[in-house]
Amino acid sequence: MAVDMDTYMKTWAWASAVLVMKMMITHLLVVRVRIANELKGKFGEEETTPEAQLDQWHGRWLYPILYYSMGSFAGPYRTMNDMVRFQCMARNACENEAQFLLVAYAWTLVDEMPDWAPQALVIFVYSRILHFVIYAFVRIQPWRAVVWTVGVVINMAIAGNILMQVPMGGVTKSEL
Repeated sequence: MAVDMDTYMKTWAWASAVLVMKMMITHLLVVRVRIANELKGKFGEEETTPEAQLDQWHGRWLYPILYYSMGSFAGPYRTMNDMVRFQCMARNACENEAQFLLVAYAWTLVDEMPDWAPQALVIFVYSRILHFVIYAFVRIQPWRAVVWTVGVVINMAIAGNILMQVPMGGVTKSEL
């Protein structure tokens, strides 16, 4: 039974939007840590007030707004280690999610997708959200690796399905 392309494309659009929003949240976390540590000079010097740093900051009117609106003045996840972790999360997302979106879109070009195609997209997205939460806040292995593996297996299943239907770069044996 063939997959309804309208359903698949709507699922792909939903997956794209969710993954982009997740990436933007990751970048906001990096910005929050950077802003929180801007007042300390270079991660560790004595903290001053936002107003005291205005002469060194080009967007003098913008810095206090960002500082307070991002919650950079208090709370957890403000250290250099947190910034490195969030930057690694952003790199991990770029490495894994962009490939997924490309191969999932390429899947629309094959003759037949399996019935589980839309569900594969949804499972991938939920695994990436769970990976984000574990990576950023829970920090427990092996669960981060387990949910990452779910995404890799889905990517490989999609790519494998495409390769089985479009062998040798799209050229069939009869065309050789």
